[in-house]
Amino acid sequence: MSGLLGLISGILLLKGKRWGWITSVSSLLIYSIGFILIAMGVNGKVLLEDQGDYISIGAILAVFFILAFMLVIKPIRDFYSIKIRDWAIVGTIVTLFTLDKLIIN
Repeated sequence: MSGLLGLISGILLLKGKRWGWITSVSSLLIYSIGFILIAMGVNGKVLLEDQGDYISIGAILAVFFILAFMLVIKPIRDFYSIKIRDWAIVGTIVTLFTLDKLIIN
């Protein structure tokens, strides 16, 4: 499901839609939080065994955070005409998906 969210958000972002910006920022943050939870071993599961696993996850996290930062700089926000309501939507989406990962999975 998250792959579909990333695909749809990328297409909407390229079309210049405001919902593309909202879903792109949300999905980048959700993916980052998911990788952090995997690295921490949430729910007693330890999925990473080697030091190289942590290095690769760290590199992927860096890329996700750089992309998220690029989406929130002022010229991009002005282009997509982002308002405070849009930030609230992003926060709600990220919170709900994070709670889903913590509680259900």
